[in-house]
Parts: sequence; structure tokens; C-alpha cells
Amino acid sequence: MNDLKKEINYLEAKIDQREDADPEYLSPDLKELGHRILFVHTSLERSMEILIIKNINRPILEKIDNDEKLRLNRSILVLIDRLSFVRKLEILTEMNKDMVKPFYTKLCKINSLRNEFAHPEAFALRDYTDLEKKWKVLVLLVDTIEKFNGLFFK
Repeated sequence: MNDLKKEINYLEAKIDQREDADPEYLSPDLKELGHRILFVHTSLERSMEILIIKNINRPILEKIDNDEKLRLNRSILVLIDRLSFVRKLEILTEMNKDMVKPFYTKLCKINSLRNEFAHPEAFALRDYTDLEKKWKVLVLLVDTIEKFNGLFFK
């Protein structure tokens, strides 16, 4: 193992030790659930950004070449990227209510979960050690991301 890998292992162990001493310590299972929530949230947010860009560009896509499309998409993404998840959801809803309606409540719930795990209140996350509650969260994540990403193939 090279020196950099050893240093990385050392630093990760230091972070893990700090977590063990933290009064709001999260079990490995809760950390994994938090990572999954964050991953799905980020993926859904990126998908919403793409759908917003597609809806904005639709009227002019046939009139510009690929380089112009790329520059336009990048410019729009810079603006959209600064918006909150909720604001992106609002914009997408205004653009196409019928498309978003089946997902709106689920997307809001996933955003709430993301916020709950990113900014936990004292011991509140321990509720998710309950297997049924954890199962419901995982079903929500899988169902939403699979169906929402299906919008790209319609």
C-alpha cells in the first residue's frame, strides 16, 4: 500500500473515531440509509435540472447547432444549479403539471428525508432503526427514482 493510501486510511479512521464519541452517533445502518437518501436526492435533483433544460430549450432546439445547444444548456444549468430542490420542483411543476403530479408528494418527502439526515435533531434519526420505517424509506427511494427516471424514455 502506498503512503497516500495509508494516509487516507488514517484520516478515515480519525473521522470514524470522532463519530463514535459523538453524542448523536449514528450506527453504520443509519449512516448507510443517510448515504442512500443523499444519493437518490442528488440523482433526482439532477434529473429535474435536465427536464427543466429540455422544457426551456424545446422551442429552439431544431434551430441551433450542437455547439450552441451545449453552450445554452451549460448557461441554463449554471442558473438552475443555484436554486433549491423545492424551487426546481416548483419550476418543473409549472412547466408540466401532468408530468410532475404523480411524483410531487414523493419528491417532497425525499427532500424532507434528505434535510432530516443532513441536519438531524437530537436522536430523531434513531426512529429509522425500526425495520418497517426503514423499509418504507427504501421503497420510496427505489420506486421514485425508477419511475421518475422513466420520464426520460417517454
